[in-house]
Amino acid sequence: VFLFGNIHAGEVCGKEALLMLARDLGLGDRSDILDDLVLLIAPLYNPDGNDAFDPSNRTGQLGPIEMGERENAAGLDLNRDYVKLEAPETRALTKLLTQWDPHLTVDTHTTNGSHHRYLITYMGPRHPAGDPEVVAFTRDTLLPAIDTRFEDQTDWDSFFYGNFSDNHTKWTTYPAEPRYGAASRGLRNRLSILSEAYSYAPYKDRVLGTLAFCEAILHEAAQRKDEIKKLVKDADQRTIDAGKDPTDDDTVALRIEAKPFKDKVTVLGYDEYDDEGNRTEWTGDEAEQDYEVELINDFAATLSVKRAFAYVFPEELTAIATVLQRHAIEVREIREDTELAAQVYRIDGHDTADRPFEGHTMVTSVRAAPVPRSVNARPRMFLVRTVQKLGLLASYLLEPQSSDGLVAWNFFDDHLAPGADFPIWRIPDYAPIT
Repeated sequence: VFLFGNIHAGEVCGKEALLMLARDLGLGDRSDILDDLVLLIAPLYNPDGNDAFDPSNRTGQLGPIEMGERENAAGLDLNRDYVKLEAPETRALTKLLTQWDPHLTVDTHTTNGSHHRYLITYMGPRHPAGDPEVVAFTRDTLLPAIDTRFEDQTDWDSFFYGNFSDNHTKWTTYPAEPRYGAASRGLRNRLSILSEAYSYAPYKDRVLGTLAFCEAILHEAAQRKDEIKKLVKDADQRTIDAGKDPTDDDTVALRIEAKPFKDKVTVLGYDEYDDEGNRTEWTGDEAEQDYEVELINDFAATLSVKRAFAYVFPEELTAIATVLQRHAIEVREIREDTELAAQVYRIDGHDTADRPFEGHTMVTSVRAAPVPRSVNARPRMFLVRTVQKLGLLASYLLEPQSSDGLVAWNFFDDHLAPGADFPIWRIPDYAPIT
């Protein structure tokens, strides 16, 4: 299990809680955790942002007096960098995830937003391109069990991360794209938990609540260690098997939408309306109010493609090979001329965002159709087979219509002219390639 804090360095609850956890483990307290788990702890993931102390940072929080800032020294939000891997911190973290390969990662934050009565809110991987059993187990089994353990052992409440919308009739959440940490680790077939402490709660409560929540995660993970290890191993094997000779049932979700679950849930909030039903200004003295809401936390594909056996691209696209290798995706070089039955995307057009984001003018959509074609794969061209543990991630990153793939982050801007052939060839079916 890997736990880290302060990716957003103004959100310091996790930094303090994880140091306390490490201290207690080192002194022998809670040492039973170490009977079942190997722990990696990085309390301070964003040292640049942490050192930019200023009392004007995140002034809405109830303490501490001053704290760091959200971005690193390059101005990057490190929790939006998990696809492009531009920051040295993200590259180092991805290297850690590759070398140690934790079954479960815990990412600690502090959140503002809606007024509610949960000290801790949480989330797991949700993107349907990931292994569905990893997504379902985290959401339906592991997180509810951790919630129950946390509430039984503290005086605090916890719930799925989100915010009220539409006059407190819906509980919505952030997107499930892999630019975010929990989603990206889901596409790696690994469990991940986002912990968010409530900004408007006292600082001491936020720190101790984050500590108690992390302890609940560890105890639950220790109790379920064999189940978790099997889940991850089976997910890897399913990914590898599906890449050997993909069938029509083996698909990759490229674009998604958030949907409500069938049953409504009760969310603990406050009465924020006057007698005429109008929203009032928040004072902090509002009466407690429970709301029955739609839980908008299910994500379904709006565009999918059949999984490819492999992808081939020319040797001049070394930047693409490099970023794939930074993700720990296996990239090979072709050694012999080989005629292949391929699908080549013909670009019909694309749209871009209205304003920059993280230093990018993002490609928001690509209109393209795969055209069957016989192609000649030459020596030194790059080959990415999906017969590997990260085969799903490779597919998602390389498909031009992925909403958060490499195309979206401007890696292919020179290849999106209408009528152009996209330079990544899809090899849809098994083919022997040297």
